Amino acid sequence: MVNMGFKSFHLLLIITIFAFFYSCRIRKEKCSGFYGEYQSIVAKMHGDEDTAILIHTLDKIVLEDPRCIDALLTRGDLLFTKDSLVRAMSDFKRVLFIDTGNIYATYQLGMIYELKEEYDSAISFFQKAINKKSIDNGMMDYPDNLKGLSTNKSKYDIESAELMYRQGISFYYKKDIQNAYDNFSFCILHGYMLDKAYLYRGSLYFQAKQKKKGCEDFLEAKKLGNEDADIYLKKYCN
Repeated sequence: MVNMGFKSFHLLLIITIFAFFYSCRIRKEKCSGFYGEYQSIVAKMHGDEDTAILIHTLDKIVLEDPRCIDALLTRGDLLFTKDSLVRAMSDFKRVLFIDTGNIYATYQLGMIYELKEEYDSAISFFQKAINKKSIDNGMMDYPDNLKGLSTNKSKYDIESAELMYRQGISFYYKKDIQNAYDNFSFCILHGYMLDKAYLYRGSLYFQAKQKKKGCEDFLEAKKLGNEDADIYLKKYCN
């Protein structure tokens, strides 16, 4: 057995104590760079934000505080807007590694896969987000006036109808008529994105050879201001 000796043991003890206090300090100051330096830079910007500067700042913050969810989500969003989808996906997946219940990160991954036209993966992530919000036979939403409570569930929430709407679009382009119909009907029942939901559902009715119902939905979409609905009415319902 190797004898470490007093000096080696003392050095190891110092390293251990330092690591302990350093970890405590990190926990205490979690996301301090994001709420300090980053927010200060954003506040000084006028007009169009210089996304490159923001991403560079967030790179430094994440390097120093790799478990800061808000920094990762913000960088992921910025990268998404710049079409840096691989890096954006990496950030959202890192968030889920830290917080498996984060609905916003789950939703954004669904959005990226939808944009990439990988509809099975998009549907999977939208469904995961829906499952995380499900209680008994319904879904729990956190209205804006409750978000001041600053719980993770409220802070990172996505409205149920939005999740159903996006999932409906992925089902639609996957040509899964029944599931797309169910999702858009949910949106219509809850008054969400009505002009578009009626238009999509009207198209689904036509695919199911139900012209009358399809034209009725196109008419509803037109009443709600959807210009495409008027084109479809003239083309298919005269």
